[in-house]
Amino acid sequence: MHGRLDRQGPGRFGQIIKRSVETLPGIADCHRLRVRSGGPQVFVDMHVAFTGDHSLAELQGRMAEIEKIVRKICPNADVTVHPEPILAKKEAAHEGKK
Repeated sequence: MHGRLDRQGPGRFGQIIKRSVETLPGIADCHRLRVRSGGPQVFVDMHVAFTGDHSLAELQGRMAEIEKIVRKICPNADVTVHPEPILAKKEAAHEGKK
């Protein structure tokens, strides 16, 4: 465990990742974001709320897009994206906040 830095808060990279992900069309929210490092490896774990109705194939494509964005910020990061649908009622409330 020597040299291991374990940060569960978003930290400096987390804020950039969150802003970058939330600017993508169809993304309502990025939350429960964790950026952790173990030695030279960085681990990024996040929950992403998607607006609209998407097939599994569409979600997989969107998650791959998010992974690419994260790796531009943290090269070679191990990225895990947990997709979450937004119910129509929550989606309407979210749109009203803009």
